[in-house]
Amino acid sequence: MRPKAALGSHYSIPHWAKKSALEDILKIDLSGLNDDKIYYELDKIHKNKISIENHLFNQTFWKRPESYKFINYDLTTSYFVGYNCDLSAFGKGKIECHGRRQVLLGVLINSEGYPFKWDVFPGTPLR
Repeated sequence: MRPKAALGSHYSIPHWAKKSALEDILKIDLSGLNDDKIYYELDKIHKNKISIENHLFNQTFWKRPESYKFINYDLTTSYFVGYNCDLSAFGKGKIECHGRRQVLLGVLINSEGYPFKWDVFPGTPLR
């Protein structure tokens, strides 16, 4: 899969990351971040998904356990421009995206808005 968001686009992950608090939170330098570096790391993120989710949960739960009295589950569809994604399927999503393949995204969020678990599901249930 090779997304084609323009580097200056507000859909660009490097653009978003540089505007976020990630540098402060993670104590890393994002000045050299670009799409190619992110794509390269996606396999590592996938292989370490459970560890990352556990870390996110532990970081938020132990600081504010009351934020887990109510948990939100958000489910949405997303389309993309790319090739060779076995999870994608043509279907009807929340927005009209004729001729675009889609995936279904799910995320668990605590009551303070911090995500701690996610999944990508095949296709779309909205047909």
